Amino acid sequence: MTQPPEQAYPAHVGASEAQPAAYAVHPDPNATPYSIAGAFSWSLGKFSANAVGLVGGALVHTLLQAIGPLIGVGGAFALADRVTVVEAGPGMVEEVGEATLGAGSIAAIVVGALVALLLAAYSLSAYIGGVVDIANGQLTTFGSFFRPRHYGSVLAAVLVLLIAIALGSIVIVGGVIVVFLFWFAIPIIVDRGTGPLAAMKESAELVRANFGESLVTALLVGMVWVVGNSACGIFVIVTAPIATLIAVFALRRFADQQIAP
Repeated sequence: MTQPPEQAYPAHVGASEAQPAAYAVHPDPNATPYSIAGAFSWSLGKFSANAVGLVGGALVHTLLQAIGPLIGVGGAFALADRVTVVEAGPGMVEEVGEATLGAGSIAAIVVGALVALLLAAYSLSAYIGGVVDIANGQLTTFGSFFRPRHYGSVLAAVLVLLIAIALGSIVIVGGVIVVFLFWFAIPIIVDRGTGPLAAMKESAELVRANFGESLVTALLVGMVWVVGNSACGIFVIVTAPIATLIAVFALRRFADQQIAP
């Protein structure tokens, strides 16, 4: 049976059933070859049609990411050991207070880092899940961006990626290369339920098979993020959704091109 011309996105393994064509903003993106202009146009169209959920979700998830650092930094200072040092000079005595990190401060930092990791995985699995719903042609609501998808696998992938980035950063550009090779890994997990290591492998294969397009797309997404983090990051609630839409669009198209006969 021929797919309706206004189908928002082709069916994928693990994808939810698409909504009627009347809800689609753009025709099937597979109708034309992948291009940056096409990705940006599709993303802007989807953003305008789902702005409330995308912007609201980005705002809430951005605030959630501040909880871990607040616990770590705030707890470290609150639980720091305070020592009073008396400095005596000629004819004077001065008390100087100093704070040192004790066991309580270190525990607060560890708890803050753990909370940050858990919330980062939650935000990625839930927010990207909402974007995947959009790519599947579904109607989204504010709550669509707060339902985690394959959370355990996303959490494991985030942990593995952080370790890989840290190890790669031993070489100056190593961390950047790791990010570039595996930037599709988490969207693959959310979209298809693939395991962390398999998703990383597939991401690297897609990037290598579409190196030029992947590089230009990654640079575009990077520039969108830079704009979002300008002016103290106040624009990130707009640029983050667009960057995520572009990434999901590119992932779907690269995957489709790879399996095309």
